[in-house]
Amino acid sequence: MTRCTSLRRMPMETVEKVLGLDRERYEGWNGRHFHEKLREEHGIELSYSWVSCALQTAGLLGKRKRGRVHRRERERRPMRGMLLPVDGSPRDWIPGLGWQPDLIALQDDAANEVYEAFLCEEEGTKAILSGLRSVIVESRSGAVRRRRAIAGAAPFGMTLEPIRKFVCGSQPK
Repeated sequence: MTRCTSLRRMPMETVEKVLGLDRERYEGWNGRHFHEKLREEHGIELSYSWVSCALQTAGLLGKRKRGRVHRRERERRPMRGMLLPVDGSPRDWIPGLGWQPDLIALQDDAANEVYEAFLCEEEGTKAILSGLRSVIVESRSGAVRRRRAIAGAAPFGMTLEPIRKFVCGSQPK
């Protein structure tokens, strides 16, 4: 049984001629080039989709490969606190306010848990550092230190220390 219903309606001589030409003269050609040769050299005026369907049904042409995946889903981080994506989106969060605040959210990648979310005038460095500060201050033994303790990642802690001092101030609260 054929996949393409239009193959059943075509005269058998035409189907045999197309398949015979592909087997005898144009073996190994791709479907687009074969279709062009049918038109140019043999005067066979068939649609490309009909020709490719006929060749695929006869097993003479493979299916087209799909293009590369545009967005691949990556694996989540294995431990909490390894990655805190920050996202800001302007919307009319509070109707009638007269301006559109940005919602800033800091979310843990591993647990898909929101650590901090707040509205601000505009997403920027100040707003993001403010959110990061509240995450670090509120959970002194939280995400950042927990990762260092579990993984023994001293370089990570040393890299984060100047940022913590800048965001939180030099003295812990």
